[in-house]
Amino acid sequence: DYADKVDFFTNGEVDRAWILRDENTYHNSHQIYEERILGDITVKPALQGAGYELAYDLRVQALNVGTRKTVGGVFAVRMVIAHTAEGLRIVLQRSEKKP
Repeated sequence: DYADKVDFFTNGEVDRAWILRDENTYHNSHQIYEERILGDITVKPALQGAGYELAYDLRVQALNVGTRKTVGGVFAVRMVIAHTAEGLRIVLQRSEKKP
């Protein structure tokens, strides 16, 4: 779903291999992991170039079975999806934890 290069959270521009390693590390650190979209997903034309900007709230809950420690919260997620030679791909992804 990602473009060759993505402006990824606070990591700057990274490639798909970097994202895969990051996602594997994050998800494998917890044996029980759940993400749930809350409410509606808003879609509007992207400000820069052809594509779309999406925004939604995401509830994340993760449990480390060994330590019984739970982490998570609700995050405001923002993505920009652009037309590429491979079709629509994510070119920017951000999230901010909500109070």
